[in-house]
Amino acid sequence: MSAPKPRACTALVLILMAILESAQSAPTIKTSGHCEYRGYVPGAINSVSRSRAVKPAKFESTILQQGLEYFNKGSGVTAATLGMIDAIGDVMKAAPQMSAAIGIITVGVGFFSKSPSPQDILDRAFESVKLLSEEVNVMMDQMQDYVDAKNIQTEKNIMSNNYRELFDKWSGCVREVNIPDTNDCQRRAVEALRTSRYHFQPLHKEFEKMKWHPDDGAVQSYNPNFRHRASGGWWQFLEKYCGEGVRDLQCVTHNQVKLLEVGIIPFRDFASLHLLALKTLEASYRAQPINTDKQACAYYKRYVKELMEAADLYYRYARWSYEWTYIRQYEENDFYGIKERPSGRADSAFRGGYLGTIKCSGGKCEAECTQMINDNKCTATGGEYDARNKLEEKCKVYINEVKRQLMEFWDEHVLTTADEWKNYREDAKAKMSANTCRSE
Repeated sequence: MSAPKPRACTALVLILMAILESAQSAPTIKTSGHCEYRGYVPGAINSVSRSRAVKPAKFESTILQQGLEYFNKGSGVTAATLGMIDAIGDVMKAAPQMSAAIGIITVGVGFFSKSPSPQDILDRAFESVKLLSEEVNVMMDQMQDYVDAKNIQTEKNIMSNNYRELFDKWSGCVREVNIPDTNDCQRRAVEALRTSRYHFQPLHKEFEKMKWHPDDGAVQSYNPNFRHRASGGWWQFLEKYCGEGVRDLQCVTHNQVKLLEVGIIPFRDFASLHLLALKTLEASYRAQPINTDKQACAYYKRYVKELMEAADLYYRYARWSYEWTYIRQYEENDFYGIKERPSGRADSAFRGGYLGTIKCSGGKCEAECTQMINDNKCTATGGEYDARNKLEEKCKVYINEVKRQLMEFWDEHVLTTADEWKNYREDAKAKMSANTCRSE
């Protein structure tokens, strides 16, 4: 085998030296701490769920599901729950439907007794309030640096005062001495729940605000599915065009989204209680001779209708809150990951989201991966080209993690329960169509 030619060896050495020199001269890129994703703030509540044998969101979904099945079919619950319903029914004979609802709740928090006292029953039912309040308190504590302290205290007070009072008012109906008094008590409790909605529903005015469209009639003003959302709904676009009378586009702001995030769990708790109370009251009147008792028929029809309307309202509000949170937390910042959004990187293309925030000068580049936090300047120092690429990479990881954790949190803690609200709506709608009793 012949030895390598000197000229070839020289060329190889020069190439290796060039590579080594290039590696040695490549800038070291340093990034600031604001480039690192630290988690979706409301999402840390998952640590509470993992530490409890009874998980709050799962508890509510199960209670709603079993309540619907039991009141419609007399089944759909475990043998232990049936036993508890019978045990409470033996003690609270004048409130069969309330006994069933309270029985489902007490078993849901892990209590069972073959001969409970009236106080045992109410004390154990109240464990659900403690469970839900603990979840809210932990969530509020972890959001201290994220939202205004007064909003945090407001939500804590809502759960410790308003929710507790409403639950006590409703659950206490199980103690009435006859069925008419039990039903009267339930009606008062349901009315108190109905009129308390605004304490638990952040941005209810924005959610309910309507505008007139020449083609579609009355439409939602703060519609998250606005025109251009998919193709160009970056935060730069929203900042420019959102507002009264401007392109007919009204948007929930970043600070308003924080109000939705801080209030959504107390709202979930309130809505679930209200719908269960309405379902129990509807079932109480359905158990009466509604085909011959005109007053019972009138009450039955009234509460079926209220149940359908409340369940529809709460489901739509939960989806609306999620969509605006998704837009402001993730979608408005992304450039490549949204279907129908431009994906080219030509300099002539408009760059929105985090790409539109990257600015470089003197070997230092800055970017804003998100608009939802105040200290949002992510910086990289070194060679400008490499620093720019590093920031783009960091922001892409950042917002993809926001998307993943946001979706997981809302699905586990809100939307799964909201799907049960939708089931209540459809059930009430079917009952309204099938009802034949006459109240006139």
